[in-house]
Amino acid sequence: MAGPVFVDLGLAAVRGMDIRVHARPILADLAVSLNETVHLAQLEGANVRYLIGAEGANALRVTDRTGQVTPAHTSATGRALLADLPDDRLEAILAEIEAEGVDVPALRAELAEIRQRGYALNFRPDDVVSMATTVRDQNDQTVAAINAVGPTSRMSQRDQVHVARQLHAAAARLEEVLRAVPQA
Repeated sequence: MAGPVFVDLGLAAVRGMDIRVHARPILADLAVSLNETVHLAQLEGANVRYLIGAEGANALRVTDRTGQVTPAHTSATGRALLADLPDDRLEAILAEIEAEGVDVPALRAELAEIRQRGYALNFRPDDVVSMATTVRDQNDQTVAAINAVGPTSRMSQRDQVHVARQLHAAAARLEEVLRAVPQA
């Protein structure tokens, strides 16, 4: 697993800048708007790394996962990123996780739904819902994902439409900022 120095180098490689700097105020606004915990994450091979987060003010909330690495196929954030991969990169990851016993045909079907819907959903067994959408750079390459996570009681199906709109708006704001950053 890459150490912190290599992770920071990878973050800096997004057009010569650290995406966290540009995302921090956008995530802070999103956390206030939704009053839920939000994160920015990037794909690392077959895993997703949570880069930064911001927590809502609710007493009952999901904690910030900054620095955590999880298998991409197990989270909304990771599945949103997988759904946006070019076919060759996706196939390499699917081959890797299929060897670990993952139901790849079911995952492929879910990734197709995510592409069609425009965001990923994950319903955890501990009554937590996570939703995520991707962020693209000026070359239309997916560089990260933004997610929102909260208890099922506050993220009902009706509320998910509102959350999806807020996630897309935050992603659009970050994409606008990234397009304005000069390329290295």
